[in-house]
Amino acid sequence: MDKLLVFAPTLHPYPYLSVTAFDLIKCESRKYGQRELQREGHRVVVFEKVDKVGGTWLYNTQVETDLLGIYPNQKIVHSNLYRSLRVNLPRQVMGFLDYPFTKKEGCDPRHFLGHEEVFWFLEDFAWDFGLMELIQFEH
Repeated sequence: MDKLLVFAPTLHPYPYLSVTAFDLIKCESRKYGQRELQREGHRVVVFEKVDKVGGTWLYNTQVETDLLGIYPNQKIVHSNLYRSLRVNLPRQVMGFLDYPFTKKEGCDPRHFLGHEEVFWFLEDFAWDFGLMELIQFEH
């Protein structure tokens, strides 16, 4: 699970303040929190376990061969998604006030979007607000 560290020596007696509450928050909120902490003047570093942003919304085509977990040396594949997954909220409530979840050219026009479009939204958000440079991937 990725961690968020806030470096705020002027606001706290310790040089590093670890904010672990972000571990429990969905990826979309975590990206928003990262941006807001940065706007408040904190130096933010995010440690991402894999090589891309997206967290829950990063689809993995691999499946485990040991579904019961009885062979300890088998590779564990973790994914919360299946190929045809669609969200249960309309796109109009998925974004932020200052960064709405708008329809893009060539994307699915339906209100309840697929996981790919959520992933693309999160990736665009991270790039548009300069958050990619704050993320240490595969950490």
